[in-house]
Amino acid sequence: MRIADIFVVLILGGGLGVSRNNSAMAERALTAREQAVEEDQRPPLTRPLAQHENIAEPSGVMLLADGRLLVSQLFEGSILVIAEDGSREVLVEGLDGPRDLCAEAPSQEGAAVLHLWVVESFGRRVRRIGLDGSLGISLGAELLVRPMGLACTAGRVFVADAGSHCVQVFGTGGEHLLRMGEHGSGLGQLIAPGDVAVSAAGRIFVSDHGNSRIEVFDRDGEPEVYEEDSWGWRFGGGWGPYPGLFMGPAGLEIRGEEVFVVDERNHRVQVFDLFGEPKGQFGLHAIRPREGAGKLHYPRALGLSPDGERAALTEPLLDRVQIFAREGGAEEDLLRKRVTQLARPSAHFGTRISISGPLLAIGEPESHSVLIHENTWKEPRRITRVAGLGTKTGLLSSVAGVDLAHADRSLLVVDSVLRRLSSYRLRGGDSEEVLFDPLMARFVKSYDFKSAWHEELAGADLGAVPEPIAVDRGPLGRIYLLDRRNRGVLVLEPDFSARSEWCSQGVLGEPRDLAVDPSGERYAVSDAGAGCVLVFRAGAPPGKAQRFGADLDLIEPHGVVFDSRGRLFVSDAGRHEVLCFAADGELLRRWGRSGLGRGEFLEPRGLAIDHEGRVVVMDHGNHRGQVFTAEGEYLSVFGSRLYTKPARFPAHPEMDDGE
Repeated sequence: MRIADIFVVLILGGGLGVSRNNSAMAERALTAREQAVEEDQRPPLTRPLAQHENIAEPSGVMLLADGRLLVSQLFEGSILVIAEDGSREVLVEGLDGPRDLCAEAPSQEGAAVLHLWVVESFGRRVRRIGLDGSLGISLGAELLVRPMGLACTAGRVFVADAGSHCVQVFGTGGEHLLRMGEHGSGLGQLIAPGDVAVSAAGRIFVSDHGNSRIEVFDRDGEPEVYEEDSWGWRFGGGWGPYPGLFMGPAGLEIRGEEVFVVDERNHRVQVFDLFGEPKGQFGLHAIRPREGAGKLHYPRALGLSPDGERAALTEPLLDRVQIFAREGGAEEDLLRKRVTQLARPSAHFGTRISISGPLLAIGEPESHSVLIHENTWKEPRRITRVAGLGTKTGLLSSVAGVDLAHADRSLLVVDSVLRRLSSYRLRGGDSEEVLFDPLMARFVKSYDFKSAWHEELAGADLGAVPEPIAVDRGPLGRIYLLDRRNRGVLVLEPDFSARSEWCSQGVLGEPRDLAVDPSGERYAVSDAGAGCVLVFRAGAPPGKAQRFGADLDLIEPHGVVFDSRGRLFVSDAGRHEVLCFAADGELLRRWGRSGLGRGEFLEPRGLAIDHEGRVVVMDHGNHRGQVFTAEGEYLSVFGSRLYTKPARFPAHPEMDDGE
């Protein structure tokens, strides 16, 4: 079958047509009538059918009626077509960070689908694609900030924009029709929405990632409100591992009367009816490295076949797509259902790390806290945990960046969801015996960027409230903050007073991390959109930045750190390696590859230099940290036992730590 023909076999299911009845109560009645006629006895989507590997950062997926897949590859900038026999063909290339996909609903029922829409996250727009792979019109270039998810109905395109915390609605001709949502946790408010779907009656469901819930709007963009529930119609009881709770809802799809929600950090998909009643779930948390066959590791996007009988799930961390089916009736399905209900995710190291003196801090996303380790032994020992989940001062909703200062035992944490900088003090000293102390950390103060944006930052010419995702301190204690929303670097004094300094605005594309040279003369920002690291000199115009690694085909530069000699270390999550640059930008060395052995990584992220000049790498996908000399020689590993065995015992990875 030619690529141009694959859309002819795509028969659109529920959610891609809009009824004139926009009443939730009418939809409830319609559902009840349909169920009275014929109760849905379909088994759950629990049986793994197949998996497709070696897909570069699969970020969006569609499952066609004939079993073929369309998969967007984020950093490759392409859409891939995968047949059931595994053969592959590229539909289109040259896209700017493609994520979610949807087919444009035909103007007449039963007509062939003619176009595809795709989110271009780095390009901050949505693009129409023809059957021959040609690029058509784009939407939202002036309105979208960090578009993630997509849904299409007859004549309308819905875009979940995590950057502006809303859903934007466009006509298929390019006109802007509607905006719904704003930053917050109240009625009709959203925080970093990840996806959107539309029911047959026109109700709009939004995956509210930052609030761990599904928010529901009517077709006019108003949050649904009922007399018995003044808080509006939503479902998902908040953050947690139990049925009905979420830990980072991501992909969202509707087929008929079922709402499918990808629960990313619970490593599963939950299924609800149209009014939030749980109907089941599928997928198991992968415990051992690289498990498949229904075992999931941070699933992100979901595609359903038109009849809802099959599901495709992307796992960007493993460059994999898995297929599930409703082939029920077997004992295996019953067993899998029981195991799924009992499965509980474990907490993992996050992407951020900071070291100062003998102390090491690592963010832990699942617990909304920072782990403090004593780092003078053979491997780090945890001595306390800082903060936890909450919105009050001193608590955290996300750990976006951390910075330790041993001199005054202070810890800075930035929270991109609450848009806040928090300061803590760790009691004790170097002369004291280091023991575990759950009360070691004391909250000191915080800096609220929303309030500051209206007050002391009002003259900084910021387009929106800053969303800090990384933090580092210079030699004089000045605080450098990487602002994802305004794509720049903001500088505060040690007492949190704002400076007029606003760096790099208009230069950064998809910033990931920030590091300040110990001399204070330079700072570096990794930019996944540009595929390099930008190094700025204090006081120099932003356009004069050096571009480290621009000629090395970096895929996703992430972690950055300077050592005392001015050398810059960079992790490339896409190539699973670490690079070292001289002060002038010359590449000195690189090491690493994909794997579980010594010196092997899976999407390495945060970097830090310890008090002995060793390089500590957060091997994020492998849930561990590895320690190297500055020349790249492997020294040690720490973290999850199942993931550290292959490095501890390279000749016998099956051995236990105690053997």
